[in-house]
Amino acid sequence: MAHYYPELAERVARQADELPELYGDFDFDTTPERFTTDPDVESALPRRLGDRSKYLNDPRLMELVHTSTFLADVPADRVAALSAQYPVSELVSLVRRVCRAGAENVPDAPPEIGELIAVMQEKPDWIDFDLIDDGAAYSRLYAALVSPFMTRGAFLATFTNSYAALPMTITGALSGTRAAHRVNETTAYFAVTALPGGLRRFGPGFEATVMVRLMHSMVRFNALQRTGHGNSRKRTWDTRIYGLPVPRSTSSPQA
Repeated sequence: MAHYYPELAERVARQADELPELYGDFDFDTTPERFTTDPDVESALPRRLGDRSKYLNDPRLMELVHTSTFLADVPADRVAALSAQYPVSELVSLVRRVCRAGAENVPDAPPEIGELIAVMQEKPDWIDFDLIDDGAAYSRLYAALVSPFMTRGAFLATFTNSYAALPMTITGALSGTRAAHRVNETTAYFAVTALPGGLRRFGPGFEATVMVRLMHSMVRFNALQRTGHGNSRKRTWDTRIYGLPVPRSTSSPQA
């Protein structure tokens, strides 16, 4: 039962109704093995880098982490699910066209793409684009010069993390030329989001952010759809152990 974040818990539970073809049989009430509050469980985080018990003993923080471990991205997941009807290259092209021209000017685009863009255009009151532009100006040189190295370091960390790498590994997203493309795409993301007006509706950073959300949803969709060899209909991805592939708790820091 959620004590601190009931609205977030309700949002998680609604996913089964909002996208039943993907989450209809998903048990959002279980606790996957990847989540624990036991400080004696071995962690990849060296003790010298922080005291885990301080965080594990914080019930508010642990509820937030546990709940967000099951939070997907339904608007982007609906677009990712279209890959069952469209070739991925065509779907990506349609998304980019809607980003650049607007949904009303791309009549052949499925409505799910326009709905995702509309959700991303909703601006909370606390968003101040003038401050964002100031921050972008401050970080522009840093983003251009340092982001290639940060990105490679982040991908190395992903490869060495048994959970974070797993969804991308089983779907082939971190192999061959796709891995190189993903590194280059992520490096470009840091640069274009720091351009003047980059995060405004028709800015290059806005489009890049749409593509990042879609990429995470594509990995999630493919991981949940992948089944065993032969006639087996059992999912390759074990939700009892790993929970939801690429949940918001994992993808938010990356995006």
